[in-house]
Amino acid sequence: MPSKGWSVGNECTVSLSMPDDWSAATQLHTYPTQTPDHTDWKGSNVVSWAPPTIDELYDGVIEADACPNHSRMMSGVMHHLRIWDAGGQVVEDEAVERILDSMDKLVAEFVALFGPLPYEEYWTILFLTGGGRGGLEHLRSQTSMVPRKALWPQQEEAWRDLVSLLSHEYLHVWNVKRLRQKEFVEYDLSKESRTDLLWWFEGGTSWLGDIICLKSGVWSETDWRKDLERKMKRFLAGDGNRHQSLTTSSHEAWIHLYRPHPYSRESTISYYLEGEMVMMCIDAELRKRSKGESGLETLFAMLWKRHGLDSPVLEELGIRHADIRKGLTSMAGGKRLGIMLDKLTKQKIKPNLEAAMKIFGLSFEATEKEKEKQAWLGLRLSQKNGLNIVGLQHDSCVRNILMPDDELISIDGIRLRSPSELKDALAGKAGTDIEIMISRHNSIQKFKVVAAAQQADKVKLIGKGNKLWKAMLESAQDS
Repeated sequence: MPSKGWSVGNECTVSLSMPDDWSAATQLHTYPTQTPDHTDWKGSNVVSWAPPTIDELYDGVIEADACPNHSRMMSGVMHHLRIWDAGGQVVEDEAVERILDSMDKLVAEFVALFGPLPYEEYWTILFLTGGGRGGLEHLRSQTSMVPRKALWPQQEEAWRDLVSLLSHEYLHVWNVKRLRQKEFVEYDLSKESRTDLLWWFEGGTSWLGDIICLKSGVWSETDWRKDLERKMKRFLAGDGNRHQSLTTSSHEAWIHLYRPHPYSRESTISYYLEGEMVMMCIDAELRKRSKGESGLETLFAMLWKRHGLDSPVLEELGIRHADIRKGLTSMAGGKRLGIMLDKLTKQKIKPNLEAAMKIFGLSFEATEKEKEKQAWLGLRLSQKNGLNIVGLQHDSCVRNILMPDDELISIDGIRLRSPSELKDALAGKAGTDIEIMISRHNSIQKFKVVAAAQQADKVKLIGKGNKLWKAMLESAQDS
């Protein structure tokens, strides 16, 4: 089969034979066909589809099981939800309705931004696990996976993450599946294809997906601030901006991001996280220069309408960096922001979130826990087969003593089995001598070191915000 489309007249049929009480969830329902006569198949529950292109075939994931479909009209289009629990746990009706209600609000906000939906039906396939998390976008569907606790009462952070994931993958309907880099308008799967724009396609989607959660009311402002606090802890803990730009991070995705090593956080950056932070900075500056007339979310809609599949006013398919830059500088307040965009994406520089939030009348402060300034070693740990060091921060006081894969055994003779026990053993010892015992390749070793004080990173967003901030919170449905 060729890598780009197939010859005229060469049809491909996908057939699935299932147990009688099973059904299939797939966006391929758009392309039904008569089931071929498979004489070696028994049973009557056989379904077939005839995707017209290889892109549709590869994109059309199928989930087959005995789980029910939960369907609802949203913004004039039928949306289906299929939930499967990996451990066989029962999903309560209240949880299903809560997901559908949230999706309904998200869809309405996306429609207010992009216009009428570019498909006739949409499928959300949701897997519930004991801990795994991830998602993948498709033309008219998404497959997402979260820990099942996201549906439990009082699990606010897990629920917040589920809503964020649903919004993120849904936004990919426009930004990735329809608005693509020029080289990806038609994928050539016979060779490796790379892009320098993952900071836009993934980092930008992370930013706007969460902004839509906020604007739609699925998240409260408190939800957004708490999630930003979580991201800021990761953002400030990394130091890879000295060695890698966003465009390089995008280009080297398969070399670095999905193959992390103990020193990844100080030598590389994530185009997801750093890209999102860059979007916040540019959005704040755009709103300031336009006196609130422009917001960065409209750039996403503008670029899809100019360059995206299914656009009602298409100019040219596909984008490059220059198209993003041109769109930004054409907006009210964006005339000179091309220089800022180039600098933050192409240079090795850490975006200034404090300056961005100041534009909105907001600021960061250290949380109470971080104000304690207890003893700190700057370690990243794993609890598999002992308390093992998997990485050290660049400013760790034991960086030149301890190594990745060392097993941390004790502090001042106190046995350690968990990060919480390490925290207890270090309490009140900032600036004092401590004795560390480790196992290195089954060899017991002891070291003495002066424990550093806990870093007081400013990660908590405070303040009520000004008019620009209040305007950013407003739903596009109100305009």
